[in-house]
Amino acid sequence: MAMKPESNPKTRSGDLRITTTPIASDDASSKALSEALGSSFVLVRVLMGVLVVAFLISCVFTVKPNEVAVVLRFGKPVGEGSSQIRQQGLHWAFPYPIDEVVKIRVGESKTVRARSAWYGMSAEEEAQGLQPMKNPVLYPATDGHVMTSDGNILHVRANLRYRIEDPLAFAFQFKNSTNLLINALDNSVHWASVQFTADDALYKERPAFRDAMRGRSVTLVESLALGITVDT
Repeated sequence: MAMKPESNPKTRSGDLRITTTPIASDDASSKALSEALGSSFVLVRVLMGVLVVAFLISCVFTVKPNEVAVVLRFGKPVGEGSSQIRQQGLHWAFPYPIDEVVKIRVGESKTVRARSAWYGMSAEEEAQGLQPMKNPVLYPATDGHVMTSDGNILHVRANLRYRIEDPLAFAFQFKNSTNLLINALDNSVHWASVQFTADDALYKERPAFRDAMRGRSVTLVESLALGITVDT
């Protein structure tokens, strides 16, 4: 029996069709990821810019009139000679703890008061200008006093007015120049008191007594190199 070969329908002309479907979902995901990364990079750049601006602003400081500033970098003044002093205006320094800005008021008269020769009074009483309560007996624990050359006891209120001439020496020569200056004034009061009798210090030679205290104070201040000038 003869057999007739069948023809493959897929080999016939016009029967074979190839259909392509675009992978749209993958392209959309890639595009979304790319846009998200781009937005993130922009945000990071903006944040970095803000941080840089904030850092630069934090490094700027202002020196006001009647004051100067010294920039300490790891505890040592920045600059040499007069360049260590920052005058009035805007200046730049690294933030703490790299740099530390020390401001010092100059150009004005300052006052310290002797502590060891006057009656015991509170700071509020001193500020109000109240007169001390005079007791019939001496209370050494609270009332300051000095001894005169004739063995009498005096109470002396001594103020020293000064101006800062060398800010570096005043701020860094000693840990606390103000306390050192008060101690120098106390020393001057006691030293001058033993040079006079009570009557001379109170009445007969009062200007000389005051000049003796001032002269002693000037001598001590100059020997300590505090960077100040004594006015009165």
